[in-house]
Amino acid sequence: MAERHRMTNYRRYGSKRQFYAPPSSSEDEQDDGDMQEGPGAGAVHGLGIDQDHNVDDHHLDNGGQPGDAGPNVELDSDADSNWSDELRDAEFLDGDGEEDEDENEDEDRGYNLMENVEDEQDFVIQNLVEDNVSDSGDSGNEEDDDPNFKFDWKKKNLGDSVVCPVPECPGHRARTAINKASYFVTLSLKKQLQYFFSIPGIAEQLAYIETRKKHDEAAIEDMFDGSEYQNIVVDGEKLVNSDNYTMTLNLDGCKAIKSAAVYVDREEPDMTTYLHPVVKQLKKLETQGVTWHNCNEEILSKIIVPNFCVDGKACSQVLNMVTHLSHFGCPCCTYYGVSVNSTMRYPSQHPDLPQYEARTDVTMREQMVLAQTQKSQLQRDFIVQGHQGTTPLMDLNYMDLAKGNCSDDLHYVYQCAALQHTELLIKEVPKQNSVSEKVLLNTIDLRMQAIRTPSCIARKPGSCQVKNRKQWHGNEWRNWLWYCSMVCLHGLFSMAEVQHLERLSYASYLLSQDIILPDHIERAEELLREYLRLYDGFGIEKTRRNLHSLIHAPDCVRRWGSLWCYSTFNFESWNHCLMQLLSSPKGALQQIITRHLIRLSINVAIDVDEHVSPDIKNQLKKIMKKPRHIRAREVGNQMYVLVPSAIRPTTNQENQALNEQNVNPPQVTAYQKILIRGTTYSTAVYQEQHESKSDDSSIYTYGNIFCTIQSIVTFESLDGSQVCRLLVRENSVIQRPNGSLFPYAKHICQVDVQGDQNLLCIKPEDIRSPVVKAPLLDMMFFIPVPNLNEID
Repeated sequence: MAERHRMTNYRRYGSKRQFYAPPSSSEDEQDDGDMQEGPGAGAVHGLGIDQDHNVDDHHLDNGGQPGDAGPNVELDSDADSNWSDELRDAEFLDGDGEEDEDENEDEDRGYNLMENVEDEQDFVIQNLVEDNVSDSGDSGNEEDDDPNFKFDWKKKNLGDSVVCPVPECPGHRARTAINKASYFVTLSLKKQLQYFFSIPGIAEQLAYIETRKKHDEAAIEDMFDGSEYQNIVVDGEKLVNSDNYTMTLNLDGCKAIKSAAVYVDREEPDMTTYLHPVVKQLKKLETQGVTWHNCNEEILSKIIVPNFCVDGKACSQVLNMVTHLSHFGCPCCTYYGVSVNSTMRYPSQHPDLPQYEARTDVTMREQMVLAQTQKSQLQRDFIVQGHQGTTPLMDLNYMDLAKGNCSDDLHYVYQCAALQHTELLIKEVPKQNSVSEKVLLNTIDLRMQAIRTPSCIARKPGSCQVKNRKQWHGNEWRNWLWYCSMVCLHGLFSMAEVQHLERLSYASYLLSQDIILPDHIERAEELLREYLRLYDGFGIEKTRRNLHSLIHAPDCVRRWGSLWCYSTFNFESWNHCLMQLLSSPKGALQQIITRHLIRLSINVAIDVDEHVSPDIKNQLKKIMKKPRHIRAREVGNQMYVLVPSAIRPTTNQENQALNEQNVNPPQVTAYQKILIRGTTYSTAVYQEQHESKSDDSSIYTYGNIFCTIQSIVTFESLDGSQVCRLLVRENSVIQRPNGSLFPYAKHICQVDVQGDQNLLCIKPEDIRSPVVKAPLLDMMFFIPVPNLNEID
């Protein structure tokens, strides 16, 4: 039996105080505003939940600033104004255990349970809810699902301090000043999912798993192709053939309140306290699911969480393991580590390094339970191969603690490996011709200014100077690693130094593609092992755990798909959106909750509220989001040509290219831009007429050829339908007699842009991705964008 007690806080208004009661568990959820007492009082940790199936649903939980006495927000505020109608009756007792008749009269007021207290003494409302949890993690109390089951709420006179009621909390039994008490607020996942499923057209998007067309049956093209995903069985039915869906769990630390569940404290939060209410909601989604409607058909969808993707520090906290500064600090394997100058390092090879193996779910759970048992018996910390005790994630039925730990490309590859390697090159590695650091950086920046990226990459290399790299974020480091580093560093360092970084660049590129073949994963694994072996040459003190974690990325791709499927880029992007809700540091909790719910309410009014007039909906759409392209004409599935246009006859070369496709229109309507699956492409003439840092005229096709778009035309076919075709000129890859300039970075191809190649006619759906154009001296290099899901 496990007991959890939850506490609310209050906000003072002159001589009066308003109490906000936390919601009790109900059959429909633990409901929307669950305030949790936490340990201690400045670090901010957020937990977000992102939905797979190419449609994102972002879970929002929030917290307050240290010293902010409590949430000044009515917790019954909901997108559809009905999030509070399912709160159970709450029975109020006075301090001596006797029923308070005056307060009991208001027990049916629902979520907005506020009580003005005239007394000058400080009170809190403490929820004395006892959760009975069996060994399997299932609820052991059937009354938890009984809507008539009542919880007892009790007022206690605690003066100016409170005691955390959670036994597992390090601050248990220790009094904390009321204005420093830590808490966080969660919003109901189920309610947000119900809104998510009510979005018009969502059923068609969720059917993507069944309607998608693979380009190679042997390839991994999405999370659905991962071995672990395909092995998930819910109620005896394969997940890929059901109405059930998955979500990926993320937890992040930040300098400002910006995440889904926000914990504000001066110390690190106790993850047991933090994760318990979230896991409790997730378990109900696993077992009870969410009911929604599609074309008058009622559908029950169970939502499961089979994996999580967090950075290295959060991973240790979530799994209740030791940090990277201790032995057995890797959560994926039993790597022992090497102690160097009182700190832990992670070389790929070392004489003192024993053999290690991958962790398994079974051994991790056994070691967690053993560590927790010994800790309770000995009354001190007890570590078993890095495990310090149990974790709430053990209660999730579909969570494999070993295989469900996904590799974080943002923090491991870009903000660690790429950043640290670049710093070592600039600061420590000898330069060619002994140039100064200033001359080196100026040369690199000049080369970067000449690189042209497609418009889907918002942060242009010309605007991101290497001399200002301390201001770079994950996107800049990713673009630097894939598109800029090889071209910019060529000739400035020895070939061996550049080729060392090439291995990391190409390996991460292969694992981030939209089509990943088994050979690609094997090649990436080989390159990463070589990269880490060579990295030891910088010195054992430079080898860190995040670098060691790179070796686990290929296995993660085999299990869960390409790195973009679960990348923390998506969560960071949503966190940035939440940060925009803050206008001042004071009352951050109130700002986030209120503004998020207002925005959600407007979206509900636009999407699903039948009582809102069409004119009001159109006005709200204009306020919420500006149409990206006002003048556009649909020419196919997710394909639009953008005006202006011109009707003209075809040229001889165009006639020849069209005849090869068995079409011969007398005239065509020519356009300069086309939008395909959200990505813009333009003709070469348009690029010449409009000077820009972007270049959308070069493409990479599924036939593995580079092309430059010459014309975008539409015409009427024999059956009367409108047909769209692209007339392109192929850019052949130049084969150097002495080998490629970048032998390891195979994605960087030198092409011929001066040759007079014949025109080709291709379909818009033949385009795989846009291309980055990187000139170097008198050469031109084309680099395809590996996927269109992980862009700025």
